[in-house]
Amino acid sequence: MMSPSAAAVRRPHPARPSVVIFDLDGTLTDPKPGITRSFQHALTALGLTPPSADDLEWVIGPPLRQSFVKLLGSEPEADRAVALYRERYAVTGLFENEVIPGIPDLLAVSQTLRISDLVVQLDPPQARQPAGTSVVVEMRGADDFGNAGALYNPSFAAGGQTPSDAFNTRGNLLNPNYACEAYRYSTPNTAAGSPRVAADGLTRYVTEDQLNLIRNPATNLLPRYMNLRVVMTNNVEVTPALSPSLRSMSVVYRMTPNQ
Repeated sequence: MMSPSAAAVRRPHPARPSVVIFDLDGTLTDPKPGITRSFQHALTALGLTPPSADDLEWVIGPPLRQSFVKLLGSEPEADRAVALYRERYAVTGLFENEVIPGIPDLLAVSQTLRISDLVVQLDPPQARQPAGTSVVVEMRGADDFGNAGALYNPSFAAGGQTPSDAFNTRGNLLNPNYACEAYRYSTPNTAAGSPRVAADGLTRYVTEDQLNLIRNPATNLLPRYMNLRVVMTNNVEVTPALSPSLRSMSVVYRMTPNQ
């Protein structure tokens, strides 16, 4: 007879993973140049001689203030140093990440790639939501749109840069700062009856089981640019009202060359 403890440790081998998710800093890119140079900038601005980049490697990871307190031995000076660090990092250091040798250049990936298969996973799933509530992921696509190649300045006017997120310059559907309203700008909602952002091949929102409605009939592939939104519906027919929950969401997809 097997003991409970023995039964507890006997488990089947886990299935081979179908998806691997990589961290960015320290896995795909090396943040050392931007972080250490920004530390050196702060220390120099305080009239100190900063350590070398190699001697500052230990500051990568811990909280900024904690590292500056250790370097300076003074909490008020550490607060000033953090401000000086961020002054440089927001404008320059952020963009000094270097791709780790051996990592492929993802920016050089063919622009002909399109999504062929897509699966949405929700936790908890719809079957475990309270009665009368729902959580639905809807997707919409576009083949192209104005300013598709523009990268918007995430630091707004930091460091005297010209902000590109002003009300009248949001014209890019990929602008992450306005993701919730981005696709609304692609519909005719101006006094002139024209969209603020011109888009080609813009589709309506569909759910996962309706993806065939927005596929290219010739290639059976989805549009180049995909926009997802989560629609959560409460049950207000009962008292107290019931609300759905969402701990996590993942979207897994396969890319195929667009022939």
